[in-house]
Amino acid sequence: MTAITVRAADSRKAMDELQRRLGPNALILSTRHIGGMVEITALPPNVDPASLPPEPPRQTIAVEPTDFAAALQATLRRAAPSATDPVDHLIRHLLPPEGLAEEWPTRILIAGPPGAGKSMLAARLAARLMLAQPGTRPQIIAPLPAASLVEDRLRGWCRLMGLTPDRPNIAQAMALPGPSTAMPQIVDLSDCADHAATLAARLIETDGAELVLCLPVGLHPARIARLCNDWQAFAPTVTLTGLDQWWPELDELQAIANAGLKLTRIAAGAGLVNALSRPGAADLRNWASGWSPAVAEAAE
Repeated sequence: MTAITVRAADSRKAMDELQRRLGPNALILSTRHIGGMVEITALPPNVDPASLPPEPPRQTIAVEPTDFAAALQATLRRAAPSATDPVDHLIRHLLPPEGLAEEWPTRILIAGPPGAGKSMLAARLAARLMLAQPGTRPQIIAPLPAASLVEDRLRGWCRLMGLTPDRPNIAQAMALPGPSTAMPQIVDLSDCADHAATLAARLIETDGAELVLCLPVGLHPARIARLCNDWQAFAPTVTLTGLDQWWPELDELQAIANAGLKLTRIAAGAGLVNALSRPGAADLRNWASGWSPAVAEAAE
């Protein structure tokens, strides 16, 4: 079975073309930025990723801008949903295929609402990267529009790893030098909310860069949908934080899946090491045990 890779100017156009070719239940394998374009790879909905070879054959399609994108998207929204187990539906559309190796881009941008734990996530990603690739020295960058008047917790977490965070101003952050494999960049946008989108648009241009949308569990689904929509053009992955305090509800996860985004990391606890993990089908079925009786029964 051939995977289809679509390259377009933004994620919406790429998703429109994939859904036109494979239907609304296409299985998304990966999303990344290359040369200023968004590249999304997907399989038909009836293909089990576990049955595929390590690198299935692909068909690459370049999408030109079209005036019919909005009409096509409206048509897809009106399509009747498939009558499947809602948890199985989430597993197929929300999670990346299990068994794929975790990819480490050379530049990771972290965005999200206040209080989501973005700075802690930056430190955790650095720790995870240093364990996964010994000898790597991540560069943690946290742009600051003005002098900080509060305790710099990020500096304390970095000190535990022998790192020192960089605190450039906005102009300096706009002109960051390119990252390298030996010194990948983790850019925490916590302290520059008014400039976050502008910085992300500039810094995401690096080939293979990843924007992580950091969301705490317990947000209202409408807020999640709005945040996903605000950042959708950057084709972000999603990290959920605070799972030691609360499990995500069904409608929270559906809001992420409905935006076409992938949940690639979850965070629990207060430590730096082993606090991040990649969610799997077992996690979703475990969370479903706390949902409504009908959903919990369907998940068994």
